[in-house]
Amino acid sequence: MDHELSSPAISTPDKRREVEVPLRTFHPFTQDQVQRLLSDPQLPQDRRTLYAIQLLTGARFNEAVALRWGDCDFASSPLGALQIAPPIKGRAYKHQHPRRVPIHPALHQILADWHSQGWGAVYGRVPTGEDLIIPRPGRPTLVRAAYTERECWYRALRALGLERRPMHQQRHTFVHLSESAGVPATMLEWLVGRVLANKAVDLQGGYSWRSLCDAILLLQWTITGPSEGNDA
Repeated sequence: MDHELSSPAISTPDKRREVEVPLRTFHPFTQDQVQRLLSDPQLPQDRRTLYAIQLLTGARFNEAVALRWGDCDFASSPLGALQIAPPIKGRAYKHQHPRRVPIHPALHQILADWHSQGWGAVYGRVPTGEDLIIPRPGRPTLVRAAYTERECWYRALRALGLERRPMHQQRHTFVHLSESAGVPATMLEWLVGRVLANKAVDLQGGYSWRSLCDAILLLQWTITGPSEGNDA
């Protein structure tokens, strides 16, 4: 079923900008639907990777598209790490603060495939630490625009036969599945950047790296599917 969702929480005069909404405003995707969004070959690899960052970390769209390869530490143990920060340009929210979050093994594989093969196939060279992980199609130095990606997101949902939902629903899905897996509520608030910025004590919210990794590993996700590079 494909229809418009109407809610005061997302209405805004500027339709190109998604605003921060309560984490449980919409119905989340199921784990099977997440699998399809991250593995179906109908969707290009760059967008599957972008959706994976949001669905498997709870990052906001403006945080996900601002990530650079230098923010990604594959060598961290026991899990890799992403350093997520508010964007330099554009709107930042009062809860938005720098944070270091674990990379779930499923996301690690998706990012590694994109780094080793897909990124270079799309942009014509090997990525450096200064490069955006998911740059604008054909413009590797430019950040993706929300209004363009929103239309691509709706097309992706139509292609997979999924109900039309806001992009922010990817963040809600991470929260819902994490809660269901038993991730402690206060830790989850930190992981998704819902702690007031002036209360952020450090990049890990005062939690040990091991405890954050153990929490992420409660999510029993195994993403299978193609890893080939596709044009955007």
